[in-house]
Amino acid sequence: MVQGSRGDVEPVKHVAAPPSVARMELGPPSPLVHVRACHVFVTVLLMFFTTRLGHAEDRAFPLPYRAFRVEGGSIAIQSGAMRDPETPPVGFGKLRYPVRYFLVLENEANAPVWADVEWHFPDEKPKMIESKRVDPGDTYWFWRRKFGLICDQTIPLQIRIHSDAERKTLLKAENVSLYFSCELKEPFLEQFSHSSVAVILPGWREMGETPVEVSGSAAAADLQRRVQYALWKEESKDYPDCGHKAASAEGYQPPESANLARMPEVQRKRAELARDRGNLRFEKWLVKSCDQPSAYEVLIMTSPEGGTEFRVEKIAEVMPQTAEPRGQQAEPPAAPSGSPPAPAQSERLSGLLDGRGWKLGYESKQANQEITEYVLPGETVGNWTELVSIQAFPGAQNRATPGGVMLGAKEQTLKKCPKTTWNVIHESSNQVLFEYLTAKCRGVDDEHELIMIFLNDRALYQVSYASKKLPVTEAQRTQWIAIIEKVVASGSFP
Repeated sequence: MVQGSRGDVEPVKHVAAPPSVARMELGPPSPLVHVRACHVFVTVLLMFFTTRLGHAEDRAFPLPYRAFRVEGGSIAIQSGAMRDPETPPVGFGKLRYPVRYFLVLENEANAPVWADVEWHFPDEKPKMIESKRVDPGDTYWFWRRKFGLICDQTIPLQIRIHSDAERKTLLKAENVSLYFSCELKEPFLEQFSHSSVAVILPGWREMGETPVEVSGSAAAADLQRRVQYALWKEESKDYPDCGHKAASAEGYQPPESANLARMPEVQRKRAELARDRGNLRFEKWLVKSCDQPSAYEVLIMTSPEGGTEFRVEKIAEVMPQTAEPRGQQAEPPAAPSGSPPAPAQSERLSGLLDGRGWKLGYESKQANQEITEYVLPGETVGNWTELVSIQAFPGAQNRATPGGVMLGAKEQTLKKCPKTTWNVIHESSNQVLFEYLTAKCRGVDDEHELIMIFLNDRALYQVSYASKKLPVTEAQRTQWIAIIEKVVASGSFP
C-alpha cells in the first residue's frame, strides 16, 4: 500500500497504469535514471508503487535506499529530484525548469509511525511537512516544488519519527542531506525539451557509485545491481556517510541460514520447498564501508512461475581483510604447551545453561547491536520451543536505563497484546529482571519469557529465556531465573 504525500500539492492518489505505459529503460550505467513513457507522471507513480525490496523483477525504480534504525525495526528512505509533471514550464529563466525534490519514506518497523520532514533549502526558512499514519510496510511521499536544480550544495533535511499521532513520543531524529552534482545539471535540464522523457537524479551523495559486476557471484547483472542496492541500505544503518563497495562474492552453504531463521513461517516453508526443488541458492558477499568489511548471506530463490526473489542478512563471519587467498592466512598463535585451547565465548555461555545440549542457532555482530541465540538439539531459531537470547547494544548504556527500556517494552507489548501478564521480579539502578506471558494475541505465539536487562561501561545487555511449552512450572521458572543470574554474574561479556 502506498499512501499519498503532503507537500506543496494535494496528496497523490493511487493510479492504475494503462497497458501502454512502458517500463523504465535502465540504459547505460549512469547516476541519471531515464524513464520513457507516453505519460511521464503515471510512469513515475507506477515505479514508486512497485518499489519493494526483495522482488528483483518488481523493483522498477532503481534508486538507492539508505536507512536508520528505530525501535522495532528501521526506516528506509529514497530521495532525488525530478521534473515536476504538474507545473507547466514558463519560457524564460529558471521558470523553464519546474523541479520536484522528493523523499520517499518506507516503514520497515513492526508498528505504525508518524513522520515529520523539515526541509532546509538555501536562502529559505525551514519548512516542516507532516505525514499521516504510516503502517508497517507502507510508503509515504514528501516533496517540495522549486524551479531549477540546486547543485554542488547540500539540502539538509531532518526526519523525525514518532510513535503517536500527537507527536509526543520521538523515536528518532535523523539528519540527512540531498546533494546533486552540477556535472549532471545540463543532462537533467535537457529533459524539459522532451515531453516523453523524465530524468531522475538520486539524492544520496554517498551512494553515487554505479553498481558493478561483482566477482564470484553467479547472479545475472541486473540481479547483482539490486542486491547491491539492498546491501547499501543495510550498510547505511551503521555507516551513513560512506560509500558501500561490494568487494567480492562466493557460493555459500550456511550450516544455519540467517535468512531462513528470520523469515516468517509461511515464507520459510516456501523457501525450504524451493531449496528441495533446486530453486534456491546462497551466496556470501563482502561489502566495505569506510574500509570496514561486513559479510552478508544472500538468499536467491527462483520461482516456478518465473522471476527471482532475494533476501540479504548480515552474518557474523567476515572474510579476511587482507589480500591473502583463502587457506593461506596466518595461523592464530598457539596456546601455551600443556594448556587446552580457550573455548569460544558462545561455547562458554552455552555451558552455563541447563545441560540439555544447547547449540548456537544464530549470531550476528553489528556496530550498535550484537545478538547470540541458542536452541535445543533438533530446533532452529526459525522453529523453536525454547530459546535463549543474549543481546548487546554498545553505546546504549549512555542514553538508556534498564528500567526505562523495560517500561518502553511493556508499553509496546501491552499495546499490541493487551492480555499480556507482566511482572517485575527485582530491579536496581543498573539491572532489572522481569517476566511476561503472552496469551490470545493475534499474530503472536503464546509464550513465557524471563528477561534481565543490565549495563556496564561498554553496552546495555539483555539476557532472556523464552518458552512456548506452557505452562512453565514454578520449578522451571526458579531454575531459569538462577541460570540467567549465573550467566550475568559470569562476566562472559565483552
